[in-house]
Amino acid sequence: KSYTGLAQGSHTFQVRANDAAGNVDPTPATVTWTIDTVAPTVSITSAPTNPTNDTTPSFLFGSTDGSATFTCSLDNAAFSSCSPPIAYPGKADGQHTFSVKATDRAGNTGAAATVTWTIDTVAPSATISGKPASLSNVSSPDFAFTSSELNSTFQCKIDSEAFGGCSSPFNIGQRADGQHTFSVEAVDAAGNTGAPVTYTWTIDTAPPDTSLTVTAPSSASTRTTNASFSFSSEAGATFQCALDTPAGVGAFAACTSPTSYAGPLGEGTYAFHVRAIDAAGNTDGSPAAFTWTVDLTPPNTTITSAPGNPSGSSVSFGFTSSEGSSTFQCKLDSAAFADCSSPKSYTGLANASHTFSVQATDPAGNTDDTPATFTWTSGPTSTAQVFVSTGGSDLTCARLDSTKPCATFDKAFQIAQGGDVVEVAGGTYSAGVGLPAPEININPHVPPLSTAVTFQPASGQTVLLASDINIAASHFHMIGIKSVGTGDPSGGPDNTRRGLDVCDVACPTVLTDIYVQDFSGKSAFIRSSNVIIKGGEFGNYNPCADDPTRVPGVSSANQEDIFRIWAGGAITTPDNVVLDGVKIHDDDDHHTAGACPGATNGSAGAHVDCLQTQGGTNIVIKNTVMWNCATSNIQAQPFTGATMSDWTVENNFFGNILYPGNSLVLGKGVCTNLRVRYNTFDGPSPNGSGCTSGSIVGVGNVFLADLTTFGSNLTQTYSVFSAGTTAPVSGTNKQCNPSVVARSAAWPSGPNFHLLAGDTCAKGAGDPANFPSTDIDGDTRPSPGSTAPDAGADEIS
Repeated sequence: KSYTGLAQGSHTFQVRANDAAGNVDPTPATVTWTIDTVAPTVSITSAPTNPTNDTTPSFLFGSTDGSATFTCSLDNAAFSSCSPPIAYPGKADGQHTFSVKATDRAGNTGAAATVTWTIDTVAPSATISGKPASLSNVSSPDFAFTSSELNSTFQCKIDSEAFGGCSSPFNIGQRADGQHTFSVEAVDAAGNTGAPVTYTWTIDTAPPDTSLTVTAPSSASTRTTNASFSFSSEAGATFQCALDTPAGVGAFAACTSPTSYAGPLGEGTYAFHVRAIDAAGNTDGSPAAFTWTVDLTPPNTTITSAPGNPSGSSVSFGFTSSEGSSTFQCKLDSAAFADCSSPKSYTGLANASHTFSVQATDPAGNTDDTPATFTWTSGPTSTAQVFVSTGGSDLTCARLDSTKPCATFDKAFQIAQGGDVVEVAGGTYSAGVGLPAPEININPHVPPLSTAVTFQPASGQTVLLASDINIAASHFHMIGIKSVGTGDPSGGPDNTRRGLDVCDVACPTVLTDIYVQDFSGKSAFIRSSNVIIKGGEFGNYNPCADDPTRVPGVSSANQEDIFRIWAGGAITTPDNVVLDGVKIHDDDDHHTAGACPGATNGSAGAHVDCLQTQGGTNIVIKNTVMWNCATSNIQAQPFTGATMSDWTVENNFFGNILYPGNSLVLGKGVCTNLRVRYNTFDGPSPNGSGCTSGSIVGVGNVFLADLTTFGSNLTQTYSVFSAGTTAPVSGTNKQCNPSVVARSAAWPSGPNFHLLAGDTCAKGAGDPANFPSTDIDGDTRPSPGSTAPDAGADEIS
């Protein structure tokens, strides 16, 4: 029996017999089979990676037909029976193909499953393609690298660190200065790792130091108009230089050592700068520098002090330069210039005309080509017209004849002409004893003069007066003539000292042009207008004592006050009197309640003053120092019939008085234009005023203790009061604790009235009148933008 077109699947064929008797076989014969014409499918479940460095590849595979068998082929070899897993050892590098087929029990063989892969056992080579310089100032550099095989990965490390994955470019992070090694290895797709490639370099971020080894010029000031510089730094460094000129700041540019500037360089200030750049590229942030000035202008030399003309055989000169730190060369007459310093002295000079020359050389080497010169005469040659000598004669003396000197001052004055100089030979001069009082009198000139006659000591000689001198003539000048005795109070009062009088017996007419300079004596009595007292010193006597040179009972008493300005005769009100730079001191009368104990001249009064005036107009008291006064420094009030106006009391020092009284009493009744300015008041003694109208204007005064001032009649401006004072303080007035420095001895200069340098009381204001002469704040007076005066008689010690 045949069947065709049977479908896939399981089939059963049965057959039974029927015998002739009609019996049917109850157990038919049966056969079951499966029709399978579908080939099995095979799949590779495990194979080597592609590529791989495994030379013994192995494979796993399976079929959809669990009863299938397999045949395998490698690299197109004949298929042969195989079963999973299967391995092929010792395979060469290159591409390979593995194939496997499945055959089912029906004999159907499926299509082969294949896998192709490459065996690669060759390691890749890494190459560093980007890196820092072998000496670099980059502390966090980048590296670039490649592999000899595509699709490689990389591992990197720095120094002794472990390798780690990296990619190009690769930044290694911040690293310290010093030597470092970078390593990189490539890993190809097959897993082969190449040998590391390394690069060693040095990181240097420290800038170099630049030094100037030679500078020409070698000094900060020079006449040379070119310059050259040598410099150095660490090995391998290069340099950049810049030159600042008077025209502006220079730019840095490459240079080498030495570097020169041929010039010519003009006058002005220059600065050379040089900086090193090391091999790593670091630049010195603080270049070496040298600043100098080209100075082609010679200094100007000035003689600041010189001897009188004529002078004796010993002279001294002071001099200065318009440029600081200058040196000097001096010469006398025709001698060669030689190095010298100020002061320069010469002794043993011959009697002749001499010329002193001095020239300054500034630090740049410029020498004054017009030396300062001074010509004078040494020896007995004199420019005087009239002469006085202790051995002279009033009977034979003659003008213009030094061999015929007069014996007395008055005779010399009478024969002199206006403008003459009377030269007084060294010695002690006296009027002798007589009535009414032994004085050296200067009587009115006949005929009257229109210009002054000046009395002065012969050059280098000392002239002393053993009698008072009374000036009763106009146009009389006296310079450098002093009293006998001493102003030094350390040995007690010296009643041998003589005084200076102007019209002690009232003059019938007003005098003019009286000038006395540097007189030292016990007292002064001024009873005339038009008097100037310049410099000098008065005091150190006992006003309670009798004058031993005078006849008792006839004008025999010492003057009560050291310095008097009085009216009398033709003078009802003294006018135009100036005291400038005078020292008045020590008039202690052993003061009691109104009497001088033991004195034959009776009571000297309850008030003894250093300066006492009967009013006056146009009175100036300046630059004067008063100390150890008994009961007042100044007692200035108009007496009956006198007036008082236009007073200026400025730049003085008033010491503390010895007994109860007033430091300064100024004004009475109508007060007009009374000015008290730039003075320093020491001690707690009050000041006073009797002004009933008008006012006293105080400007820039310093009160060193708790003082009362001038009452309601005083207008204070820019004054300084002691802290805690009862004096009014308002507006710009200050209040603090100013203090003075005491000298080791009060004589001959008086107390030191300078304020301490650290004292803030008198700082910070300009002085339109240029008082005081110095100031602590160093401002230029008048101060720009300021109209306020500096306070006090002086500001610095």
